[in-house]
Amino acid sequence: MPDSSSPFRAAAFLDRDGTIVRDTGYLRDPATVELLPGAAAAVRTLNSEGVAAVLVSNQSGVARGLVTPEQMDAVQARVAELLAAEGARLDAAYFCTAHPDADDPRRKPGVGMHREALRDLPIRDLPACAFGDKVSDVQFGLKAGMRACFVATGETPHEEFLKWHRKLDAQTFAGRVASAHSLREGVDAFLVGLSLLRVPGDGVLAKKLHAPDRLARALDNLRPSERIVFANGCFDLIHGGHVSYLEDAKARGTLLVVGVNSDASMRRLKGEGRPVMPEPYRLQLLAAMECVDALVPLTDDTAEYLLRTLRPQVHAKGSDYTAETVPEREVARGMGIEVLIAGSAKENSTKDIVRTVRERA
Repeated sequence: MPDSSSPFRAAAFLDRDGTIVRDTGYLRDPATVELLPGAAAAVRTLNSEGVAAVLVSNQSGVARGLVTPEQMDAVQARVAELLAAEGARLDAAYFCTAHPDADDPRRKPGVGMHREALRDLPIRDLPACAFGDKVSDVQFGLKAGMRACFVATGETPHEEFLKWHRKLDAQTFAGRVASAHSLREGVDAFLVGLSLLRVPGDGVLAKKLHAPDRLARALDNLRPSERIVFANGCFDLIHGGHVSYLEDAKARGTLLVVGVNSDASMRRLKGEGRPVMPEPYRLQLLAAMECVDALVPLTDDTAEYLLRTLRPQVHAKGSDYTAETVPEREVARGMGIEVLIAGSAKENSTKDIVRTVRERA
């Protein structure tokens, strides 16, 4: 059973070169380290969502005599520094410096570094996924009993991964292997999967809930025939105000996408004690609403990232906002997105409902 006292709810095992930083060969000079676009945001999302960010990296350059241990440490210190500058951190880091010809169980696709992480961190029996730009990273995840995601940001062509993937036993590994255009996309998809684990068998939610990047590609195929409206909120204890807001938002277009704050982002916005309703169940209720066409998780404090990714024609906010108080108004206007206020005048709030229940109790 998972450790109920663990600060983590899941774990992500991350390759480094080609996944978090640009792969330029055997990295030995800290000055040449460059984060890949969106990589820090992906790690920051893992941090904020309670997912352990564990680096596992083959560094055979040490055994080959191309990189000294001191250079390897200096490069990793620079990686940590660059991540920290963007508000992200690694919870642990493991390296295998063995030569590829050596029979070392720590070298991926061997699972030695995974065993060390289980020894050091309270993540045993938690949902987990391995992310990397090489087939060996995916094999590592599967051998360790995890899900695995190939990230197409490194030196391995996506076609090479697909060729390998076609040889897998589809029944044995069903649902355990995925691919993504970036680490952020893969992380977002993993978080969607964590929500679906909490409400197994809900086909409606599984159909409507998407990772932002993947939904964006689907929406691109619908333009310009659809007028896409984006709405967002916490939706904790859904009430009439929420219904009015979403139904009116849908009426302003033809397709409604709703961004839903994660539990962690809601705590930052609303304080401890919130949410009352955990994220998977809020998503489940929203998916059951006929006016909602698609759902995406909102892990940031504002919806700016989702607006930039989804590029809707309309951004709708509830009647507790004005056009000048919408947090994302400048981003929306800069993208040519219409900002409008939807729904009837606000008469209900989750805060008031919670207070009433407490008073009556």
